[in-house]
Amino acid sequence: MPFLFSLAAMFAIIVGIILFIFSLAYVDDIETLKNAPDLIWAFVCGRPNDANIVVPLVMTLSVLSLVTSAILFAFSRYLKHRDLQRP
Repeated sequence: MPFLFSLAAMFAIIVGIILFIFSLAYVDDIETLKNAPDLIWAFVCGRPNDANIVVPLVMTLSVLSLVTSAILFAFSRYLKHRDLQRP
């Protein structure tokens, strides 16, 4: 079972990295990259903006994927540790 969680975590890392690379490809200039946290926050809060919605959406999905992978890795390590403690 811990192997499946590790495999899912690796998949989430790969998806997160690929989404982050795609989000960087959509950034037109340094100004957009500088305003990325504000764009993401506006997207999360549901405030529409004049900028393209793709950048904050892809960046948000990338961050969520990387956080999910960290949680899956931690749970996998917990399961391994728990299995080693059993007699």
